[in-house]
Amino acid sequence: MTSSDPRTFAVGIGSRVFGLQFLEAGPWLPLVRERLKGFERAGTVDWTLVVEVVRHNHHFDPRPRFQWDGDAFQLEFSTFRAKSQGTKGPIHGTVLDSGNPEDVAEWTLSLLRSLATELLRKDDTLVFHAAALTMTSSLGVLVVGPRGAGKTTFASGSWVQSRYSDDHGMVRWDDSPWLVGVPFTGREHRPTQVGRSLLDVIALPVHGEPGHAPICTQLSRRDATQMLLEHLICIDDAPETFTRNLTNVLKLVDTVPVISLRYHPNTSSEDVSASLIQATGALQKAS
Repeated sequence: MTSSDPRTFAVGIGSRVFGLQFLEAGPWLPLVRERLKGFERAGTVDWTLVVEVVRHNHHFDPRPRFQWDGDAFQLEFSTFRAKSQGTKGPIHGTVLDSGNPEDVAEWTLSLLRSLATELLRKDDTLVFHAAALTMTSSLGVLVVGPRGAGKTTFASGSWVQSRYSDDHGMVRWDDSPWLVGVPFTGREHRPTQVGRSLLDVIALPVHGEPGHAPICTQLSRRDATQMLLEHLICIDDAPETFTRNLTNVLKLVDTVPVISLRYHPNTSSEDVSASLIQATGALQKAS
């Protein structure tokens, strides 16, 4: 998709291309394009999202909901909604206008992120509350955990070589699990980059004491599966979706070592890298 109209452009997310068409060029549009900069793509799109921004007196269901109806679907959230008529038609998206362009931009990106998360699931792609990165040793790491667990801190460390996300880590199966760069960030809006890297280890950060060496401990299959399911981003609550999620999470746990990493943020990059490389190598060899 190429256009001289600033309201129309396309972005690559995972293995797919999403076209965006804004019905008006409000003050939020430059903010959206700035956040998606670097991920814009030309060429054929897989889905087209038509975005309408409406007054705040519209009432949306505060409960997140995603539901398939044959080839069509409906997405509902407190600040946006989307509806498709089928696999080939456009997706009609509606975003609330709070009067603050920053809010509208953030909610528009949340709409795009939610659509990508749900639609790419059929491509065996999972999105976690996680930071996705490679370290200076080229080790591909998915750092999973709840808000406040230290994902953003880890993704900002001196050991980071490539940051694919600091809050919405995407993993796509393509013979092996790959970390994939996405244009979605946490509250601090740390820049992410296009690209992908093999996923070598999944880590749950645990706060350690200063002056102590990092400690890596392997999680059991059961604990690892439970932890990943808890932090998997999924609005669709259909039983078949849970079954698909469980199957892919188990495949991930059986392929990639899952560990807890106890460390202090002031730990040197050399120590953190060495601990993860050593633990990953030992676990991969043992398996």
